[in-house]
Amino acid sequence: MSDAIRQLKTTKKVVALTLNTHWSGPPARFDSRIFSVLQKQEVPATLLMTGIWARCFPKEIEALAKEPLLEIGNHSWDDKKFSTMTEAQMRWQIEQGEVVLKKLVGKPSRYFRPPLGESSKTIERVAESLGMQVVLWSIDGSSEKLLGQVVNSVRPGSVIALSLNGTSWKTGEQLGDVIRGIKAKGYEFVKLDEA
Repeated sequence: MSDAIRQLKTTKKVVALTLNTHWSGPPARFDSRIFSVLQKQEVPATLLMTGIWARCFPKEIEALAKEPLLEIGNHSWDDKKFSTMTEAQMRWQIEQGEVVLKKLVGKPSRYFRPPLGESSKTIERVAESLGMQVVLWSIDGSSEKLLGQVVNSVRPGSVIALSLNGTSWKTGEQLGDVIRGIKAKGYEFVKLDEA
């Protein structure tokens, strides 16, 4: 069984940017500023989406799937806490999210991020049985307060987690500054499998 990815195995000055959706019910939000910044600054990223969120934005997800800098992965059906679920319920959550994502993206997800970053051997085993590797993070920038600390926290191989859908965070507003700050420290951005 593959261990969850928390940090890239490298001493090079590279980092992986990951962004995941949060689902707290309607209204769902798609913040196009995030993707404009990634494209303009040519930064690769892994986007981990819930099926219920992706279902709200089918045209946008299909367009993102064609972008070579981006990889789309699974973040469950609806972002519910896995630690309270049975193995069968976990499997259902991942499979239902994957039904939507595979239809929109056109290929299976390689990566799965458990809601709330909860991980266990059971979660890893279920994800692996569905062809996915669990990806967590070494730097949490998922809230406005934490986002401001990302640049100072970067180390070789850092996996950065940010919020994708901007329901209450300011990723779209601050992402450009975060990327410029990381690049100014001599770091490059890579996809999870490029280190």
